[in-house]
Amino acid sequence: MRGSVWLGSVVAAALQPAVAAASPFETLDPYPAASLEVSSAVDYARGGAGVGEVILRHGAATGLGENLEASITFSHGWTDGDGSRRRIAGEPAVAVKWRFHEGSRSTAAIEPALSSPSGHDGLRLSLPVGIAWRSGRLGLRGALGYDHVFADAHGAMFTGVLATYALADHFTLGVELAADAPVGELSDPQVRGNVGFIWAPTDRIEVHGLAGRSLATSASEESTLVRLVLQAAF
Repeated sequence: MRGSVWLGSVVAAALQPAVAAASPFETLDPYPAASLEVSSAVDYARGGAGVGEVILRHGAATGLGENLEASITFSHGWTDGDGSRRRIAGEPAVAVKWRFHEGSRSTAAIEPALSSPSGHDGLRLSLPVGIAWRSGRLGLRGALGYDHVFADAHGAMFTGVLATYALADHFTLGVELAADAPVGELSDPQVRGNVGFIWAPTDRIEVHGLAGRSLATSASEESTLVRLVLQAAF
């Protein structure tokens, strides 16, 4: 997952079906949807070489019982930066989230996802596992996963850690570190730092925002990401 170094990782993350879940962050949210949720999102990522990418995502998730969720997402977009605009083909994706542990303060889930990645032949399988812990207004979350495009020879590992704090009943801030690396290059991961928020102006509407940046060692490899999500529950 190097490609324009971080920009390739941004696109991969943007096309994940987890957009339908109630979180703008990369780290898996282990809480299944309690009702039908629909969302639309826009990501804007720019690399150190000046190439920008816009990804639009539309998704829906619904609860299938107390511990199960099914989601579907469709993503598309375009690139710019050299005076021209190139369309990024859409990537449909489906996912099922299973919460296999629920304690008084902790929750854990796995969310297998199958998608048809843009620019590749065949399918991509993502297998993230996440755990969350809450105490009062403080929340901690961690995730580890494997991502494999069947047409490629190797897969990639990804991980994330997230800390959140509810400043008010309807407004939460989060700080996150995320990383990914091909299986054969685990000693050289691409690391990103993100800050974001979740604002619920009503019981059924949420607005999510995120700003992130690669933690690169050279200016040519630096990339930034801005994400905005609108979600409605029914």
